[in-house]
This record gives sequence, structure tokens and C-alpha cells, in this order.
Amino acid sequence: MEEKKFCQYCGSPIDSEAKFCTKCGKSINGEQNASAQKKVYQQTNFVMDMLRNFGKPNSVIRIISIFSAIFLAIVQFFGMGYKLNIDAWIVSKTEKISAIKFLYRLVFKSGDVSEYGVKLNFLIIICCLAFIIGYVVLLIVDALLIKYIISDYHIDTIVDVDNGMSICGMVMFGVTIIIGMYIRSKLGEYGMEDMFSINAMCYIGFVYSLVLQIFSKLIIKSQLEDE
Repeated sequence: MEEKKFCQYCGSPIDSEAKFCTKCGKSINGEQNASAQKKVYQQTNFVMDMLRNFGKPNSVIRIISIFSAIFLAIVQFFGMGYKLNIDAWIVSKTEKISAIKFLYRLVFKSGDVSEYGVKLNFLIIICCLAFIIGYVVLLIVDALLIKYIISDYHIDTIVDVDNGMSICGMVMFGVTIIIGMYIRSKLGEYGMEDMFSINAMCYIGFVYSLVLQIFSKLIIKSQLEDE
């Protein structure tokens, strides 16, 4: 009887002579076969034990993945930004500004705080580039993750996308925090650090992405269900 083969990337069944997977389109390693799908319970950790306590690990991971993608997208769109406390004679007002809008002002319009020593430099340019890349990639990864879950992709693929999504989140939220701290330090030289603050949701997004990264790293794929 011919031994059945599986794609090592998405886990879909493939023909023994196939060179590319018909589902994910990636090149097939000829050594990948059914033996790689067997569960080997030689190690465990608290993450795997926790998953089993809530039901079938595969189903729990899919639910956590969907929640994570939606949560990070909400924080990315509505919570990632800064607060500017502006004094205009007697009136004092607080302006909430998104990180994208603020960085645009800083790069292309010399910024609202350039007169206080915050000027365009190499650090800000690098951080802005990292922010833009992380922002775009995180949106793409969020959309792919939801698509893969709806299309019932193999659980190994879902875990890998979780890992990538968490890295993008850490980079994007981390860079937002770094830029905010740099600007506060510059304003502090003029005793005006109170006029600028980082939205708390940036910290929440970074911590959540970090936890998701640890979670995805500690999942033992050999202990998940065959699909």
C-alpha cells in the first residue's frame, strides 16, 4: 500500500509524485510523509496542559487566533497613538492623534513639536520605516489568519501565522512606544514632557503581542490533532 504524503507547510494531502501543494502552492519536500503526522508525547508544558483543559487544543488555538487577530486590529486602528496637551492662553485642550498622523506630521511637516528640539533625524526615520512595515504587514497577516481559519487550513499553519502576527505586533507597538519616549525625553529638556503622552493601548498591544509570541512558541505541534 502506498504511503500517504502531506504538505509540510499546510498539512494538506498530496499525491506521492507532486512537486507542489495544490492548496498552498509551496514546493514539496519529498521526505515529508505520513510518519511526520504521528503524535509523539515525549514532552509537554503548561501551555499544552492549559489548551487541553479548555477542550480540543486545535479548536482552542483557532478561537484564540481569531480573537487575537480582531483584538490587535482594533488596537491598531483605534488605540495606537499619542495625546498632545495644548495650552492656548486660558484654554487647555487634549488632542488625541493617531501614530500614523503624528509620524506623517513629524516626517513631512517638521512636526508640531520641532520648536522644542524634536527634529527629523536618523533614529526617527528608521523607526518610521519599521512602523510602516510593521503596520502594513500586521494588517496582511490579520487578514490571512482569518482566511486560513475560515478555509480550515492545517493547525500547524495557523500556529505559524500566530507567531508571525505576534512579531509584527511587537515591532509596530514597540516602535510607537520608542518614538513616544524619545519625544518625551526631548520635551523634558524644556520641562514640557507633560504636553505629550503615549496612549495606554500601545502598551497593551505590545504586551499582548509578546504573550502571543510566547504562547505560539510553546505550542508543541507533535501533540496537536492530526488533520
